[in-house]
Amino acid sequence: MILPAAFAYADTNDVELTVVDGNEDTINSWGLYLEIFSEDDRNTPILKLEEPPNPIHINLENGRYFINVYRNDMFAGYSVLNVDDSVKKIKMHVLDLGGTSFTIYYSDNKPIQGAKVEIFSHKGTKWAEDVTGSNGKTERFWLQIPDQVSDYYSAKISMGEEISYDIPKFRFGQGFNTEIVTTPWKSVVDDLVKIQLYKNMKDPISGYDGKFIVELYNNNNEKLSELKVDNHGKTEFSNIPTGVYFLRVMEHAGSGYVVVDTQEVLIHKNMSEIKIFGLKDTGTYHSDNIKPRPEIESPEETCNCVAFRLDNVQDYYLVDVQKELINLFLSKDVPVTVGIIGEKFGHDAELVDYLKTAVYEHGKLIGIGNHGGTVDIRSMDAAKQYELINETDNNIAGSIGKKPSVFIPPFGSYDAYTVDALKNEGIHYVSSVASFDVPPYPLKGESLFRFPSTASTNYIEQGRAWYGISANQTMSDIRFSVRDYGFAVVLLHPHEYSKRSGWVFENQLDIPQYSELDKLINQVKYYGLKAVLIEDIDREIDLVQTPAIPHWFKTVVLWWTENKTTNSDFFQSMDYLMKRKIIPVQQIDGDIKFSGKNIPTVFKNNAKLWVQDKISEKEFLNEIEILVKQGVIQTFR
Repeated sequence: MILPAAFAYADTNDVELTVVDGNEDTINSWGLYLEIFSEDDRNTPILKLEEPPNPIHINLENGRYFINVYRNDMFAGYSVLNVDDSVKKIKMHVLDLGGTSFTIYYSDNKPIQGAKVEIFSHKGTKWAEDVTGSNGKTERFWLQIPDQVSDYYSAKISMGEEISYDIPKFRFGQGFNTEIVTTPWKSVVDDLVKIQLYKNMKDPISGYDGKFIVELYNNNNEKLSELKVDNHGKTEFSNIPTGVYFLRVMEHAGSGYVVVDTQEVLIHKNMSEIKIFGLKDTGTYHSDNIKPRPEIESPEETCNCVAFRLDNVQDYYLVDVQKELINLFLSKDVPVTVGIIGEKFGHDAELVDYLKTAVYEHGKLIGIGNHGGTVDIRSMDAAKQYELINETDNNIAGSIGKKPSVFIPPFGSYDAYTVDALKNEGIHYVSSVASFDVPPYPLKGESLFRFPSTASTNYIEQGRAWYGISANQTMSDIRFSVRDYGFAVVLLHPHEYSKRSGWVFENQLDIPQYSELDKLINQVKYYGLKAVLIEDIDREIDLVQTPAIPHWFKTVVLWWTENKTTNSDFFQSMDYLMKRKIIPVQQIDGDIKFSGKNIPTVFKNNAKLWVQDKISEKEFLNEIEILVKQGVIQTFR
């Protein structure tokens, strides 16, 4: 039987489409967007592709198509595509990029250093940003040239949240372009800028509290001045360029001065007095905008503590920055666990001597972590894993006189062979990352404690570059971690706190990000959390009288309802909470096991409703009791 044409299947073909520039080079997918239209309808695309891999593999019916290509929201090219059985690979040419840089000036035509320049498309999408150097210039931005009348870019120039200047619309052409912007800002603040130091939230520093000075640094980590603080906690300065600076408050101790606070400040015309709080009150967070301290929820067992973990410590790598970070923790009497890459340690005399002295003089504040080698340990068999852990342990202990107490897996992952190797080596703590090592994390009764990083001071952009984040953002993650797990481990790296040239990290401290770490340590104290070494988390346990179901269990339930984790993982988490009476079920008396019976669909649906807060915790517990009655969950003695 021959089907009428209306019922016949249309012929289709797989086509490899490559988008190239004028030099026939394949362009990057970043910012790439395609719309494909049929010949019959030029208004409604049949296919939209956002940042697809290039070349692009698509399956289309034989026929004629029209393709619009956009980059950075700008129209970049147009092509007609004829698809038939003979067409397998097609190249599509688009317009080249244009390069534009910015030079930013004060109102008196002096260049501005440290101004942040952000570039946005006409749709409001942010495509690029940079900070001006000493000559007021940014790096050159390479973006799609606005070819259509409706296409344009806008820019925002800012120096902190208090000062910004907008360029609502600009365009540029092929080749090299320069945008010159003169802001309305004065280059020099000739007003008198006053600083007031406080020992707590209301009482100014007096001569009886000690001897203080304030150091003023610019963005290049250059000290501009040293200001003496009078007996009333006051100091002042004037005639300084508008911009972002860093104040280091130093207190006289022994034969010299130690850092007691670091503040980032934006100095500009008509600014108010700079106030720095809590210099003699270790329980106070230093901020002009103090909010009531919220309570932190806790699981049944809680350390109510934070452990800081500095990874990637190694020979000949940002050594000055590594030392500055450890010195900050020591100066604030805050413990830090140092993760040493054992395969790359022991030959740099400067770093080895520094750590050896730090361990000798501040042993209780320095924890040592074995950070393994430079490859994923799971790629090794059992013998090789033990050999790596044992040899790096011995290397570190022989170099600085202290054996590692924690294993920090390279790339955050490990397996059963690793666990066996750690037990044979006598290491009782492993600290990976929470995205790999999922909860629960028991705080007692374990031969190997799992305390992964649950917060960090950085993020990675497109897998290429590390960037530091704000203290407030990290503190939020810490609070959730303590609430859900009873502890938090904060991950940091030397390169997050290093100045950079392009993608290259320099052995020089990034003062702005260093300031954020200083603020974070102060916030941890403000929230009443105890700073400990990773190896001490299980030794600081407190019992909470009225345990609640921890929030991490909701995450496990959500993953389970979305089939992102197995029944076994789900029931293992439930078993953990039942044994600790955090999930109280009256019918359960003794140990728990799961029968392997099919789980009713209605239970899975109701579990999802509980995660979405559409049914109460009591109703969810009733659902679990139904599983017991149906024999899905069983008890035995």
